[in-house]
Formats: sequence, C-alpha cells, structure tokens
Amino acid sequence: MEKLKIAFIVNAFPKISETFILNQIIGLRQEGHQVDIYAFDNPRESKIHDKIIEMNIGKHVFYPVPKKLFNRLILASLSFIKNVYKFELNISTLNFRKYGHDAKSLRLFLMYTSLVNKKYDVIHCHFGNNGKIMSDLKNVGLNIPFTTTFHGYDLSKYIQKNGNNIYASLFQNGDCFLPISEYWRSKLLRCGCDPNRIKVLHMGVNLDDFIYSEREPANTIKILTIGRLVEKKGHEYAIKAVAQLVQNNQNVLYQIAGDGPLKKELEQLIIDLNVEQYVTLLGSVDDSKLETLYRESHIFLLPSVAAANGDMEGIPVVLMEAQAVGLPVVSTYHSGIPELVKDGLSGFLVPERDIDAITEKLEFLVSHPEIWKEMGKNGRNIVEEDFNQSKLTRQLENIFLELANRSDLHKPY
Repeated sequence: MEKLKIAFIVNAFPKISETFILNQIIGLRQEGHQVDIYAFDNPRESKIHDKIIEMNIGKHVFYPVPKKLFNRLILASLSFIKNVYKFELNISTLNFRKYGHDAKSLRLFLMYTSLVNKKYDVIHCHFGNNGKIMSDLKNVGLNIPFTTTFHGYDLSKYIQKNGNNIYASLFQNGDCFLPISEYWRSKLLRCGCDPNRIKVLHMGVNLDDFIYSEREPANTIKILTIGRLVEKKGHEYAIKAVAQLVQNNQNVLYQIAGDGPLKKELEQLIIDLNVEQYVTLLGSVDDSKLETLYRESHIFLLPSVAAANGDMEGIPVVLMEAQAVGLPVVSTYHSGIPELVKDGLSGFLVPERDIDAITEKLEFLVSHPEIWKEMGKNGRNIVEEDFNQSKLTRQLENIFLELANRSDLHKPY
C-alpha cells in the first residue's frame, strides 16, 4: 500500500484526555505512514501516555505558533525572510479584515509557512476550529487535500459561541468531513454541510491494550469513573446517585480518576453528602494505574450531560475502554453515547441529570452480579465490531489515499 506523508492539526498535544487523537496517530504510524503533529499548545501535563515515549512520537510534534507575542514576532520575521519568494501569499495571510484574529495573531501566517514546503499528501484536522484554519490556508494558496474530524464541542459550544455560519468557508473548501457519530453527522447536515462529503468515522481503541475479563461477585463492589472534572462529565450527578445507593448498599466503593477545574467543588460535595468513606477522587492517573483500575472494578459509570455553555461529548473513549475490558456501563442518552452503549445489552442508559434513575440502575447492577458477564461480553463485541482502532485505521487510510490521489485536488508543488 502507498505510504503517505500526513500532517495532523490539533489544539493541544500531548493531552492525557485526548487518547482518540493518539490512537489514530499510532495506528497510522504502525501501518508505515509518516505522521507529523502541529499543535497550538503543549499542556505540559504531569502525566502522558506511555506510547508517546515508546514510539518516540515527540520528535514529530511541532508548535508553530509561540504563546508569547515577542517570540511570535521574531519567528514570523524569520519565516517571512525565508519565504520572501512567496510574498503575495505571505501577505494574504495577514488580511485582518477577512481572517480576523487568526491573521492578527500571526497564527495563519505561521501555520502557512510551517506547512507550505513540507509536501504533505493530506492534512487531517481534529476539531472544526482547526478545519476552519485549514480552510483559510487553502484560500491563501495551500492547496493540500484536507479532512476535518468533528468531535462534540466544535458542533455544540463552539457554534453556540460563534454562530451557525461559522463553518461556511470550511464547508465550501473542505474535502471530507468526519463526524465521530451519526448524532454529529445529523448536526453537520443541519448546518448546511454537503452530505456527499460526510463520512461517519468513529474514534476507537487498540484492543490489544485492553484485556477482556469476566467480572465476578465480590464483597466490595467497585464502581469506576474516568474523566476530566468538568461539567459535561456529570460527576455531580454520579456522586449524588452513589450517596443514595450507599444508604442501602454499604459494600460499595466509588472511585473517580481525573483532574480538572471542578475538583474543589466535588471534594466539598463529597463532604456535604458525608460519603468520604465511599467516594474517592484519585486525580490524574497514568496508564499502568488505569489498567489496574479497569481490572479491579465491577461497574463503570459516566452520566454525561450537556453543559451550561453548550459543551457536549462526542462518544467518550473511556466508555469504549470500559466495554472493551468487560465492564457493564451506566451512562446517559447524550450525544453519540447510545451508538456505543446499548441499553439493556451492554449496560444501561438514563436521561441526563436523573439522579434517581442512575441510582436505580446502579442498585440493579449491584444486586444482580449474575448479569455482569453477559453485559461485559456484549460490550466487548460492540467495541470489536464498531470501535476497533485497527479497523478504523484502515478506513481512515482509505479516505486519505483517495484524497491524495484525486487529480482534481491540485497541490502547490
């Protein structure tokens, strides 16, 4: 198979909560493709995924737009001199009236000069805001085929903030749009995207990293949540539901792995509900600890909600991981989650923010361990069929190859 030179444009890298991006990169690299990552931010988190170090991915990560204005100006000056022969194109990236903040901040100029001489076969943008930047780059002459993956916030919070027409140029210039669920495909259509350029492509997990095991009854039932401590993850409702659960079931331990801005608020909620002995906030965990948590838990809980600012989930990768290892799941009818978690088959779904419904489903699972095995097996089968990174990598490869070889998509070299 033809080997491609691919650029990913992402908001931040490496980011512990965005395993879906890393999974794609790993899958493509394992197939022999060159993948470079262009990120606007380095979160410098205390923990990173082991695979980033093992596969030496760091040397393929670039940060073309410095955070500090002075550094940006110096880099832009050097880049301008180096690319002076493309004077007209360079100047067009500074059209403040047309491109607004991306021009004023030099983001468009620096992205253009970073990409223009690299001879990529295809550029893959994660999140609609980065697809929009690539659309503007195409307007100024960077005629490289590009795809845009839409995840969740870019079709919810981002549109609520910037208006329904924010993607008009992207829909015109983009070559292929890859919503991660049928739910978001429908939203793209409502926004005016050409249906012939939309292909649903789920995010997935590497099944070799998540060993399936059947869950056995235990003296202490361990319930697990993994997710950033932000509103859309629904931690508040999970904690309140567990507080009700333990009134009748004292043999429960609820662990939440993840960090975020709501940490203090959730710590106080745990104290106010007097459930400190049942509910533990673990903070951010590394891959080895994550593996242990999955292996030792019995039920997975993630009651996602639409946040007040409009932010919504895609299909949380942790739900794929939980089902892959054989955990029955309790989640919500939110975004694309019902495309993964099948109510009554691999777990239970409840309405958003319905604490009593969450409690009821947890209580049923705690009281009926005999159904864990069947639910766990069903969940694993769903992931193997529809959220298997190996299969999804081949689908993405085919999309990239088709675009790279289309004669009507002219390149500037």
